[in-house]
Amino acid sequence: MEASTKDRLTVAMVGPYPVGRPLSNGVEAVTVGMVDLLRQRDDIDVQVVTVVFGSEDRIVEQDGVTIHCVGSDDRLRRITFYRNERVGIARTLRRIAPDIVHAQGANFYGLGALAADLPTVVTLHGMLFKEAKIVDERSSRLRQLQTRVRGYFNARFEAQVLERAEHIITISGYVNDSITGRTEAELTAIGNPIGAEYFDLTHRPASGHLLCVARIEPRKGQHHLVEAVRRLTERGIDATLHLVGKQVDAEYTEAVKASIAEHGLTDRVILTGIVSDEELLEHYATASVVVMSSREETSPMAFQQAMAAGIPVIGPANAGIPYLIDDDENGLLVPGRDIGGELADGLGRLLTEDDLRARLGKGGRATAERRFRASEVGNDTVAVYRSLLDRTR
Repeated sequence: MEASTKDRLTVAMVGPYPVGRPLSNGVEAVTVGMVDLLRQRDDIDVQVVTVVFGSEDRIVEQDGVTIHCVGSDDRLRRITFYRNERVGIARTLRRIAPDIVHAQGANFYGLGALAADLPTVVTLHGMLFKEAKIVDERSSRLRQLQTRVRGYFNARFEAQVLERAEHIITISGYVNDSITGRTEAELTAIGNPIGAEYFDLTHRPASGHLLCVARIEPRKGQHHLVEAVRRLTERGIDATLHLVGKQVDAEYTEAVKASIAEHGLTDRVILTGIVSDEELLEHYATASVVVMSSREETSPMAFQQAMAAGIPVIGPANAGIPYLIDDDENGLLVPGRDIGGELADGLGRLLTEDDLRARLGKGGRATAERRFRASEVGNDTVAVYRSLLDRTR
């Protein structure tokens, strides 16, 4: 039965959203997933507020959703600490006047949402004050400087969001541990929503097909994966790695490509760039193993999507990854000291032991069923909305 008008909530989802383009990162995937599951409910009306760089303010309709695009001047945003973007977000929210604001992330999106002075929930994704410290010698000096500057801004925004927020959704126990003592907000643990298309995926793994879905940048450490494939090839183990993701650091990407060429792996390691949703699902459908080599992660979407599809996963015991993977139960963890060599050893086991792949894939699927079913994530999130509104009223 459809909810009555008085029972319906208007929710403004604030965060990065792909307007007329494919998804480019995990936070966008979460934002899209949350919007999709909320708009299917009878008790929720959902609209999106997002910043579009190099554009003017406008309102568009996309996939049945109203998207309020806050325009931004690319040249000035860092100089002004994203002031225009934050003001634009707050102004748009006050105009919409939703019952609840849900901000995805503790950067300028979270700060702009809180500035509207409306009942607001913030979901924390990456731990920005930790990510801010990661640079790599393979990047240019200019890129390293830009990374440090961007990290400074994001860490500062994160600290202010933690200070001002009254209710925070945490997607991993890693977040809880990382913000202990830094906020007085009420915390609710809710996982990321993974769509039914991953749970329903027909898995038909191709022999030796490895998949990494991540932006090409130092934090993700794809150079370790090149080393892992090199070692697997030397051992006579058939392996082909697809690196799916936006190439955000040109110099680092070129260093990865140079390493691929140097070791004669051009037909073994393939950089695909950004792909469509349909192409991404096809990559998962044919993957034998999903692998990551990150230095800093909170709760990687690629692993959650793989688990939902019953695909075994492997990654280093860094940051939030051990909060998601129980070693030898729903995936494999490697210590993270010699990531390339350790991943080669673990991947060697996964690619040659059918029973191990099947057992870990089954364990991952069970984890996804408990934590990442979109319908349950939606129910838990709406319960947070209504509880917050009850207290506000």
